[in-house]
This record gives sequence, structure tokens and C-alpha cells, in this order.
Amino acid sequence: MNEKKHLLLALLITSLLVFLGLFVNQQTIKSNSAKQSTIVNSQPDPTANWKTYSKIVGFSFQYPNDWMESHYLQSSDKSMSIWIEGDSVGLECLGQTATKTELVSGVSTNLKYYSGLKNENCNNQGDKLIFFPFSVTNKNYSFTFTYFDLNKNEAEKLFNQILSTFKFTN
Repeated sequence: MNEKKHLLLALLITSLLVFLGLFVNQQTIKSNSAKQSTIVNSQPDPTANWKTYSKIVGFSFQYPNDWMESHYLQSSDKSMSIWIEGDSVGLECLGQTATKTELVSGVSTNLKYYSGLKNENCNNQGDKLIFFPFSVTNKNYSFTFTYFDLNKNEAEKLFNQILSTFKFTN
């Protein structure tokens, strides 16, 4: 009888250890999986340390920290700029190349893409511009992003990041 009790006790302890090992292993797998998904999903926000433009009541947007501000915003290397103007913008020396509809702060907006022209009145060849008109508090504005053709991919990526921060505040 004693032998059966020892065998039963050994079998019970072995079963308990196997169950405990499986439980600990399952918890470790869940913990590692949660850590991995946190690492994969935690992309740094490229706009986190940017400045905020909010000089005109009714809208705001963020722009890179190293940009200079005067009556317009300009990148430190002077290859890109943002102009906020009332009513109209001078597009005489530019030819429209495309129109794209985007949601800007929840509002459907037509983005208009232009390229610089070179003729007897203009020497803007190589200039690129993305323009969109909008209205705030019964006043019309235009948001104009300019850049040189040489850095098109970088500039358009930056424009999209800036556009993602644009908010109507009314």
C-alpha cells in the first residue's frame, strides 16, 4: 500500500509541475507578445516637438522647430516655405499640374499642385507649389507650400506631415 501512495504522490507532483510549467510558459509568451506589439506600434511622432502657428484666429498647424518665421515660414536651408495669405495668391508664373482632394481637419479640400514657368515674364522654373484655399470666420485664405523641384519627395512628405496637424479651431 505504501508503494502505491508514493507512486500516486509522485504522479500528482509530476502532473502539478508539468501544469505549472505550461502555465508559466504561456504567461511568458503572452508577456513577450505584448512587449513586441508595443515596440512595433510605438513609432515616434515626427511632429511632436514642432512649433505651432496660430497667429490668425480660426486655424492652427504645426511646422518644424528649425524653421524661421517672418511674414512667412521658411526652412532653415531656405528650400521650402509656407505662406498664409488672404483672398488670393499670385499664380501667374505657375502652371497647375494636378488637383487632389484631401480631408483637412475633417473638411474636404482641393489641394492644387503647380510648377514654375519660364517665359518672358517669369523665371520660376524648378519651383513647386501646393496650394489650398479655405475660409475661416467669413474670410478667405490660402495656404501655400513652396519648394524646389530638387527635393520633391522630402518636401511632399513634410507637407503631408504639416497638413496632418492642420486644425480649424472655430
